[in-house]
Amino acid sequence: MDSMELVEPNKEEIEIWRTIQQWTVRIRVRDGVFFLTCKSKMSHASAHELEWIIDAKTGASLVRVGGFPHVEKTRYVWPGPDGKVWEVDEFEGPLAGLILAEVELQQTHEKVEIPGWVGQEITGLPSWSNKSLADTIGS
Repeated sequence: MDSMELVEPNKEEIEIWRTIQQWTVRIRVRDGVFFLTCKSKMSHASAHELEWIIDAKTGASLVRVGGFPHVEKTRYVWPGPDGKVWEVDEFEGPLAGLILAEVELQQTHEKVEIPGWVGQEITGLPSWSNKSLADTIGS
């Protein structure tokens, strides 16, 4: 595939990009909208994340090329009893049966009311990241 410019980051995003050494880049599809997402770990429980909407035709073309590690999942949004929003991912394909839940926090030490249906805490365990899961199944 020829090189192309997918996004035009603003000055703040460029500065963040330049200060971080290692990024994980992915294409996400949500409700038919394609996103270019770049994540970089800050600590075991937090990360920098930059995200831009990209052209649907280009996004679909990148996904079709294939050969990239990837996971397939359906994401559900669940409002917690404390008002925090939980993202619950139900994995498909080789990871079918795996369900992971996470809550986004504004501050690392924010208090969270853990719902009764949550199992083992895996925050900061690198083997449970989408990248690690994708690498494990050899997509």
